[in-house]
Amino acid sequence: HGVSPVQHMVDIGFLGERLVAAHCVFTDETDHALLRDHAVGVVHNAIANAKGGKGVAPAREMYERGVRLGLGTDGPMSGNRLDMFPLMRTVAYIHKAIARDATVVPARTVLELATVGGARSLHMEDAIGTLEAGKQADVVVISTDSPSLQPLHDPYSVVVYGATAADVDTTIVAGRVLMTGRRIPHIDRNALLARSREIGRSVRDVLRDV
Repeated sequence: HGVSPVQHMVDIGFLGERLVAAHCVFTDETDHALLRDHAVGVVHNAIANAKGGKGVAPAREMYERGVRLGLGTDGPMSGNRLDMFPLMRTVAYIHKAIARDATVVPARTVLELATVGGARSLHMEDAIGTLEAGKQADVVVISTDSPSLQPLHDPYSVVVYGATAADVDTTIVAGRVLMTGRRIPHIDRNALLARSREIGRSVRDVLRDV
């Protein structure tokens, strides 16, 4: 069509606030302005893109231009894990390396992208993303007892660069406690692992026949 995919989507009336655009690796400044002006949510999946050899989305440029940008893990097939902690580190590291500047994409910005940024990308910032009266009570409580979180000078840097999923003590979603003391009472761990292994075996059986 002689234009970028983003520009073509404008021409056919596809771009808008109902669209959540994953990846956006091959975009330029013109595309970023269109994504911003059409209130499109963009999800930066740095680990999945890197693992697949797809490149790195210009997320820093999109953020600075005012695009509704959040972070995502993509699926377990393309990124192996649905863990936001290594994702946050990867986002911080990879964009500093590209810019050859340790000051860009600081920890505070990365944590913003992982929380309220995700809410903005879904046009749900009025309901989730920050701890405010009237919003959903979605909370992650991180224990600071881990040696990797010491010394705790800057909580943003500690969470982005030092914390792991193992440091999460409690999770609360919409006011419901799903995990406390690293225990998930409503899930049978052994049954879950057994089911996961069963699915894994069935997938291997299918692949053997391909």
